[in-house]
Amino acid sequence: MRLSFSHGQRPTPPAAPTPVEPPRIDLVARALELGNDDWTEQEAAEELVRVAEGDRARLLEAYETLVAQLIRTTVLDRRRVRATRVVSRATRLVSTGG
Repeated sequence: MRLSFSHGQRPTPPAAPTPVEPPRIDLVARALELGNDDWTEQEAAEELVRVAEGDRARLLEAYETLVAQLIRTTVLDRRRVRATRVVSRATRLVSTGG
């Protein structure tokens, strides 16, 4: 394939690729995954802090979402209660720095 250009035109270099950010993990879904008995609440909270990259605002948003879901449900969802405790602990870990 041959490119032809009019007099004085130069080919434009290809644009630099736009960096793609990795998808953000849904903290509510991850908290529910961690809300089983395979993890201690401390381990699950530490994992959630790692996944949230220490973003306290995201953790608080996940906490509020889980609490709202608990309020709206008519049955006791043990895993959702535990996930809410895990997010609460993760938020405290970020707040206290450890």
